[in-house]
Amino acid sequence: MSSNVVIRPVRPADMRDITKIYSQAVEHGTASFEIEPPSEAEMSTRRKMLLDGGFPYLVADAGGVVAGYAYAGPYRPRIAYRYTVEDSVYVHPRAARHGLGRKLLAELIAEAQARGFRQMVAVIGDCNCRRSSCTRRGAFRKSARSQISATSTAAGSTAC
Repeated sequence: MSSNVVIRPVRPADMRDITKIYSQAVEHGTASFEIEPPSEAEMSTRRKMLLDGGFPYLVADAGGVVAGYAYAGPYRPRIAYRYTVEDSVYVHPRAARHGLGRKLLAELIAEAQARGFRQMVAVIGDCNCRRSSCTRRGAFRKSARSQISATSTAAGSTAC
């Protein structure tokens, strides 16, 4: 990957690279909460829905190759959450560990603020230390941890 990285708005032509990055994340991680990688057409549909909704969607362009991408989307559908967004940041494995995720996130936060969003929520869905390092570096404040565990009882197993 090129060392000259430019953060810019997503373009339709970026979707091939974005789909590859996301597919790798789905196949080798749990943070996406998906079990099958979506097609490029589905990823394009998702991009269009976000852009049509006024949400920011950015890519890290490394010499014409998408090295990572980030977008903000609706946090919850209820009207009281209209100024709250949830972030998503994905970096190509070869571009990881060089601060690209932090750079994307910083630009995403700035763009979300410029669009009138007031709060960004980061839901960390797996134990990806690189991703959660953003919380430790001050981009986010940890507010809660939600975990469901199963316990065994004489009557059988129940979720708590």
